[in-house]
Amino acid sequence: MEFTNNERGAAVAATAGDSESVREVCRAVVDRFDAVTEQAVGKIRAEITSYHSIPYREQYDYIRTGLELMLGAVANPAGIADLDSARSRDLGRRRAMQGISLSDVIETYHIALRELWHELLAQAPEPDADLVTAVGRLWDVVHLETTAVAEGHSEATRSQQAVRAGVRHRFFAALIAPDHRSLFDARELAPSLGFDPDGDFQALCVDSDWPEAAQERIQLALDGLRGAVHCSRHDGLLTILCQSASAPTVIAAVRSVRPRATIGVGLERPGLDRAPTTLDDALQALRSSRIGTVTRFADNWLAASLAQQRERLAPLLEQGWRIAEENPHLVEAVRAFADSSLSVSAAARRLNLHANSVTYRLDRWRSLTGWDPRTTPGLMASIAALDLAAMPAETDQR
Repeated sequence: MEFTNNERGAAVAATAGDSESVREVCRAVVDRFDAVTEQAVGKIRAEITSYHSIPYREQYDYIRTGLELMLGAVANPAGIADLDSARSRDLGRRRAMQGISLSDVIETYHIALRELWHELLAQAPEPDADLVTAVGRLWDVVHLETTAVAEGHSEATRSQQAVRAGVRHRFFAALIAPDHRSLFDARELAPSLGFDPDGDFQALCVDSDWPEAAQERIQLALDGLRGAVHCSRHDGLLTILCQSASAPTVIAAVRSVRPRATIGVGLERPGLDRAPTTLDDALQALRSSRIGTVTRFADNWLAASLAQQRERLAPLLEQGWRIAEENPHLVEAVRAFADSSLSVSAAARRLNLHANSVTYRLDRWRSLTGWDPRTTPGLMASIAALDLAAMPAETDQR
């Protein structure tokens, strides 16, 4: 059971048992569900420091779903039947691989239950026997959920790979964090993963849905490569960091699991201090990629760097985007001219046109956009506009 919005939550609350008072209390809690979730997550992160390495949004989504299940059980005894033990076992496995102890994971349920209980009391002017009976079902939910979580956590921790995955997750979390202390922690963890902190690092970023099982498969494939290669999920993306392993072999390993994955490849950077930079390279390259392609920052650095400034540059370049869309033949001429060492005759041969036709098209582009591709500023503006126009429209959502 999931309350995707307040209206759906209210509908569930309306199906409560015979007690109108219980229905009213549940409806009141649904109206404040976002606030209750935020408060529960805040308390968890304040009381359990190991959760600082877990992305806030990931934890928020898990806690919100857990609270929805709890409230569903209060509203209706049948809500207990909607519990998803597979989801809870997956959570237990994931937290184990992230280095979170089972006791800390279970404590999050207790904190969430406490916050929901306080909210139920706050919304019930005079708690009656029906509400007390309904609230008793909270413990049934927590018992079933934590049992499944414990099973998943135990399965993962029995494996040496899970221990290594916990180190891997902490390493990536420390590497991505912006403070110097975290970089120090990453340097301490690097040797246990086979990384030389003073060696060269190269990152790849993969845009795809990577459930735990798929991530495990890709890591197994990476373990078979020469050098040290490790992956981790962050913000919905799969991030890979490698040392003494060629990017083509890493790409082949990714494609062996996800043949049409979209991949961004960063520059090779010296030293662990520069590893965050190659991670950013890979992310920028990914954001400038078309779905299902491999984009290397080294080959597409201008467009990848400009992609972050797309909205800012729009007033300068949007006229060129419109004209490019309406005149693809002019775009061909500009690109051929740029790719032919600024030679009209070479561009004409590339396009199988007469040189006068290429000259006409370059002049036409200049008259429509104001950018003369025969000059450095005009050519730079033209190529920047064309590269940004060719990017996915929703790059910020990748």
